[in-house]
Amino acid sequence: MKKREFFLKAVNHESQPYCSKEWWLSILTECYYTDDNNSSKPYPFKVINNKAGQFAFFDPDQEQWVDIDGIYKDRPLILIQGVLRLKVGDLPNVFEDVVTTYGEAFHNLIKLIFPFGKKISYRTGLKDLSETSIESYIASRLKDDVPKDQETETDIYTHEYLLYGQAVGFTTGFNNYFVASVSPKSLTADPNQTKLRDKLLKEVKDSGRDINDPTVVAEVEAKLVANDVNWIDDYGKNYFVDKGHFETARKKVHSMHGYEKPFSDKSKGITITRSLSEGIDLNKLPEIANAIREGSHNRSVNTQLGGVDFKEANRSFQNTSVPEEDCGSINGLYKLINSKKLIGSYYLDKGKPVLIDEANYSSLEGKELLVRSPTECQTKDGNFCKVCVGKELARSSTATAAAVAGISADNLYIFMKKIHVSSTKVTELDLTQAFI
Repeated sequence: MKKREFFLKAVNHESQPYCSKEWWLSILTECYYTDDNNSSKPYPFKVINNKAGQFAFFDPDQEQWVDIDGIYKDRPLILIQGVLRLKVGDLPNVFEDVVTTYGEAFHNLIKLIFPFGKKISYRTGLKDLSETSIESYIASRLKDDVPKDQETETDIYTHEYLLYGQAVGFTTGFNNYFVASVSPKSLTADPNQTKLRDKLLKEVKDSGRDINDPTVVAEVEAKLVANDVNWIDDYGKNYFVDKGHFETARKKVHSMHGYEKPFSDKSKGITITRSLSEGIDLNKLPEIANAIREGSHNRSVNTQLGGVDFKEANRSFQNTSVPEEDCGSINGLYKLINSKKLIGSYYLDKGKPVLIDEANYSSLEGKELLVRSPTECQTKDGNFCKVCVGKELARSSTATAAAVAGISADNLYIFMKKIHVSSTKVTELDLTQAFI
């Protein structure tokens, strides 16, 4: 039997072998399974193989072992990157022909078909198969449980979502088998990386520009990072090195240490052009030491400031409530409707508040509207009305205090991010957006 035929026969069988971790490992990893226990009736679609690369499976319908065509010596029967062509109906949620991979079929079977059957159509690609994307879709259709005879084919119910949670937990058990921690390219750098750096530094010098100017350094580093990103073109691409590390850790190790800002506002920053792989530049040791000291210092101090800000904000607004429906304010802030985070807010149309919701968001997107804001609320005694704070914060009388205190958490996140993954960049300042 062809391996594609075997795979589809197995995953569509009522015995659901795809719910077994052992079954997946037997076909997707380089393991050797035999029927050593001489069981009279192995489990349905059990796969055995030998070191010669011959695979066979137990067909529960024929109650006998069936060979799988081909010899797969020193490799799994099926590669997760292997191409799989599916026609309509090959899997319950395949409604149009699709060229996919066995890895994508794995995720569809476990995370979509097992809990939801054919309610969510077949998905491909990292983005559409991510938990964020799937859960966003589920949320838009999620309903409370109803009697079985009242369920529809479009709504998703609580008991199905609970099955989905089990399915996602099941997939985490495969990380060590299917996700490599490194690749040859992610462990190395372009052999010409330092030559490119030296060429760029020479161009800066010949042009009369100052390499200790952070805008100049940012230009040089951007080109080095782009070359490094292109270098990782093996299976490590998009997996082992995120964008932040290209611009920080990998840049320091393989390209150049980079710009270190001054230890005080009165001194000038300096650019360390040597990479860590070439060894520490002892002439720049004070600057390197200062940067290390500053990082350690800022981590503790900024964490402290985040806690202080939280306490101050929480105490300032702990008695704030939302006692009335609408204060009647005709003022607000002009905002460009370009984010769904504004859903739940109210904009003014001829002086009357109108809720921004999923239904009208697309028609409002791109427009600049006068949006009601707590800063213009007319409710007395330091409180707010439900229209000015928006639909979500109006759900609880104590929500405003939590929302304000959350700003300190955002500030702390910015502080910590700057310490761990900050890099030197140049961007164009839009004065309109910066000061409105």
